[in-house]
Amino acid sequence: SANQLKELEAALGFGFGAEGWRDDWTGNLAYAEDDIVNPISKGKKKQSFRQSLVAWADNNDQSKRILGNLMRYICSMDKIPPEARRIIASADLSSVESIETAIRRVGFDPLVLEQDGWVTVKSDEREGAIGGPFLIGDYVRWKNSDAVVIAFVHDQDLGDLWKACWIEDLRTFDLEAEELVEGRRKWERRNNPTKTKANAAEPTKQSRANGSSDFRVPGVQEGIVLAASMSPGARPGVFWPARVMHSSETKPIG
Repeated sequence: SANQLKELEAALGFGFGAEGWRDDWTGNLAYAEDDIVNPISKGKKKQSFRQSLVAWADNNDQSKRILGNLMRYICSMDKIPPEARRIIASADLSSVESIETAIRRVGFDPLVLEQDGWVTVKSDEREGAIGGPFLIGDYVRWKNSDAVVIAFVHDQDLGDLWKACWIEDLRTFDLEAEELVEGRRKWERRNNPTKTKANAAEPTKQSRANGSSDFRVPGVQEGIVLAASMSPGARPGVFWPARVMHSSETKPIG
């Protein structure tokens, strides 16, 4: 009803810092886990403590009802994948645990991802600058926890995106190209310290100074090199695909 929608929007803080309803269903679903002030204490006194709507719903029935209304709103959206609508609609809205399970499930369910445009099958070869769906199944280290890449999509606005799933609690999150490269490096350093130390110990002076020497750069075979441009006017700190030059390329040939 209109009153239920108004209560839901007030609880999420629309008009008081929150941006309002988003175009995509996953963006609106994220409101369930965004930190907000106590939704049943608005107007009584100034609030500073924040936690997710799911956490508030664990404490009282009114917040649980508001969470249930958020699930109903998401199911009513036109562009939600049919399987995601089925999973959320099947949740017991009187149980926070059931709702939370549904939220987790739609994040990694293969059919939901496929219906939402994601590629969930690892490709036989690398695609694009970083690897595309070839990286599905790779491990990453993100926010101090291990995760695995489960899907890939090319977004018209953001470019290549990878969806990863934290192993410990099955929460999912999206990574852009630079973030994926960083996450893979962090996982490699944490889980293969011997290999990392061996690579760091390899001598490189002679190969840099002598064009006839074998050209080896540890790690290049794992993917494209990213570098930041130092040119005037370039965006600081933004990494772009680059290539490694052999020393002989700096001299005239012939």
